[in-house]
Amino acid sequence: MMAYAGQVRDSKDIDLYVTPENREAMIAVVLQAGLVDYYDRAPYDRNWIFRSCREDLIIDVMWAMANQRAQVDQSWLDGPSTTVDELTFPLVRPEETLWTKLYVMQRDRCDWPDALNILNGIGPELDWARLLERLGDDMPLLAGLLQVFRWIYPPRYNQLPQAIRTRLGLPEAVSGQINPADRARLLDTRPWFTETLEEDRRL
Repeated sequence: MMAYAGQVRDSKDIDLYVTPENREAMIAVVLQAGLVDYYDRAPYDRNWIFRSCREDLIIDVMWAMANQRAQVDQSWLDGPSTTVDELTFPLVRPEETLWTKLYVMQRDRCDWPDALNILNGIGPELDWARLLERLGDDMPLLAGLLQVFRWIYPPRYNQLPQAIRTRLGLPEAVSGQINPADRARLLDTRPWFTETLEEDRRL
């Protein structure tokens, strides 16, 4: 998220994505590093994730979506690389990152803020054909997200490919005098939208 959304933030955990055939090997690596299964602290669904912890550190190994809509395949892992503290590591492709976040809208958690920040950060550069192919019949979810993005930040929304907006039946946004920070604060008064973080922190 820091790479795609352009915002620095602390994360509660580290997510490691692997293909299903490599999950046991990755779990073994995590355990050998001194972490233990998180299940005894808080039971979880083992069909898509292995959660491990050591004190306050949490590392999740994931090989599928929580809703079982898809399993990780090798193309998920062919994303760009990023460097942090002189350590370079690969990222999950942005299209798959956005795809997975569309389905997380739970009573106590929602990943749409992350998805909106991905659109803001790299929306015009996404492989939209790939994303639409992944979504299939679930494209209305993406249309809903884009409607929210259109409301928050019309000029940036209008930079998304016209062909995609037309295919999803979405009109061009009318910018007017809309301040994206004002719109973002209507959804959460805490700073969350990358484009307006500095303005929010000054308030």
